Amino acid sequence: MAGQAAAQGARPAADSVTVAIEPTYNQVSGLHRRLLGDSYRAAWATPVRLPVFHLAQAKGGLTILERGGGLQTK
Repeated sequence: MAGQAAAQGARPAADSVTVAIEPTYNQVSGLHRRLLGDSYRAAWATPVRLPVFHLAQAKGGLTILERGGGLQTK
């Protein structure tokens, strides 16, 4: 929880960030790749540039009303 609070308070200096979902996902052995296939490994490991989303600035300011999720398996 402390990590979340720290992450929420930190603001990137740029208007966008470049990230890969899992950079090491495409670094598997040949045997692993033959047994399990490519499974979009290159796509998951490709860095993409995404805009930074600021709640306070989007559409005149947005407010989080409640925590969501958790009902997917019911």
